Amino acid sequence: MPNKKTCPPCPGTSKIDLSDLGVTPSDLAETSDVLTGQSPIAAIPSTSSGCDFSKQREHELLALLKNYWSQIEDPLDQKIIDVLEDLCDVVHDTRRSLLSKYRNLIQITGDDLSIIMDGILVDMTDSYRTLHASVKMAVISYSAAIARNARAALSDIATTATDLVTVAANSMAQYDAFKQSLDHISRSWNNTASSMTNYMSEVDKKLLVLNHLTSSLKSTRGPPSTDSGYSPDPIVGASLILVSGSPYRSTMGTLNFSDDQSIGFVGSKGAMAPLICPGCKQKVQYRENLLCILCKNTYDLECANVSKDRFNKTMTMEQKKTWKCQTCRCKMPKIDNTSTPIRLQDHETLHQTSTCIETTENNNVTIRKRSTKTNNDSVSSDDLNMLGDTLNTENRETASPTNLQTEVILKNLNELIIERLRENNILLITELQNTIQTEIKKAITQLKDEVEQKTNALSNQYEQTKHDIKQISLEISKLKLENEKLQTELKDLTTTCLYPKTPYTEETNAKKLVLYGFPEYYDESEYNLHARIIDFFEKTMQINILGYIEDLHRIGKNTNNHRPLVIELLSKRIAKFITANRQCLQGTRIYISEFLDDIALKKRLGIFRY
Repeated sequence: MPNKKTCPPCPGTSKIDLSDLGVTPSDLAETSDVLTGQSPIAAIPSTSSGCDFSKQREHELLALLKNYWSQIEDPLDQKIIDVLEDLCDVVHDTRRSLLSKYRNLIQITGDDLSIIMDGILVDMTDSYRTLHASVKMAVISYSAAIARNARAALSDIATTATDLVTVAANSMAQYDAFKQSLDHISRSWNNTASSMTNYMSEVDKKLLVLNHLTSSLKSTRGPPSTDSGYSPDPIVGASLILVSGSPYRSTMGTLNFSDDQSIGFVGSKGAMAPLICPGCKQKVQYRENLLCILCKNTYDLECANVSKDRFNKTMTMEQKKTWKCQTCRCKMPKIDNTSTPIRLQDHETLHQTSTCIETTENNNVTIRKRSTKTNNDSVSSDDLNMLGDTLNTENRETASPTNLQTEVILKNLNELIIERLRENNILLITELQNTIQTEIKKAITQLKDEVEQKTNALSNQYEQTKHDIKQISLEISKLKLENEKLQTELKDLTTTCLYPKTPYTEETNAKKLVLYGFPEYYDESEYNLHARIIDFFEKTMQINILGYIEDLHRIGKNTNNHRPLVIELLSKRIAKFITANRQCLQGTRIYISEFLDDIALKKRLGIFRY
């Protein structure tokens, strides 16, 4: 036989060579476990020196681990992992359960990790099963906290969603009110437009009536007419003496009186001719001008030497009506010069050619008689101030008395003035109408722009609110699904916590054996039972299982009969070896079988289904 390699026995223990049973050390030490990949560990030394060394090393590693937890921020730092690896070796945790539970715990815990791990390490020094239960309770507690937080978050989200729905309803109400206001504004504008249309219709009707009343005067708007005539009218109560063939200049235009006793404005076919400033020969502005009370010429403010501020703010209406131009001021004498030798003859002539004024109640007409001196014929300046100066006075001396003295009824002149004023009023009304329409259109355009901007803003706000509500609804749905999932997990964890059962795994059952018929003694200690089991297998199967037994316990009710004994080993290979060689127990009234828990038993019987 080849040389046998045996491990030195631990102090205080005895160990047999397994080669007699056909098992080499490589089968046990070098070959890994089929399911876990772990190798069998050596027997736990029973001497106090080994235990003291393990305890000292354990305390050193725990102190180093606490140091790292207080100094290193990352809980998964390699230094911490290395210390945990060493700690697993010291406490004989070959499956590295402590390290795996630590990694899982890191994923679900927060700042209280160090406190939790301190408690776990304290429990770990007592028993591995206590550590497993502590980790499980920590996971259950944290899951319950997550569920409570999820419920609170769902409540907050529901409240926020209700507030958003209320805001959306208020926005819709404001939008409806704004729409009603817009409709009211539209109706008001339609009423205003209708009123303006009616007003313009009335103005047009009045203009038509005015045109009808003054249609007989349209023929007088050209050169001297031969169609129209005149007749005395006692209602006017005034008259004007015109010389045949002598045109008169006035502010209304050039008035001509023809030989056939017809009158008319020369060159006034179109609209009223614009006023021309005598100083700069430019058109005079409509409002900013001054009319000379003497010569009836219209000057602009610049030629009148009057500033706009003085014209608009300082000058009164009476000053504007009595304003005199610079030319007329220069012509006016500084003092009365009627007594001078040069003016004496003219003064006498004026006294000799004065006429008598006859005024009656029914016929308010002033008649002037021509002077007997033909070389000094003239028209009274007081009467001519109304229409202007005489442009042509050469025919006064040669005209016959019957054709030169003609009475013109002021009614005809008044009608001509009314015609001019009517045309001016039409222009003013048209301009005012255009201005009003332009301003109204501007106001309507501005109002429409503001309404469109506000409507677009409300629409954008409404769309944004809808989008936010949709997003919140999606988040609520996700949170509901997550809440249901957490509730299911919490229910499973609660069930597992309230009804703890050993989960069925082939790995745990494969390491367990059931020994039937093994004697049971009253009040026997676990140490004595452990020693009897080791001695039994050494005598019957010639195998030393010292260091391979993890747990021993009996199952069933405590009766007078010997209850079955469950032996949990550290290696499945030893369990399989013992089960395969159970024929060695023949004649001992002791039977060995594999362990089956409730789930495995139901599965074998076909009752349990996943």
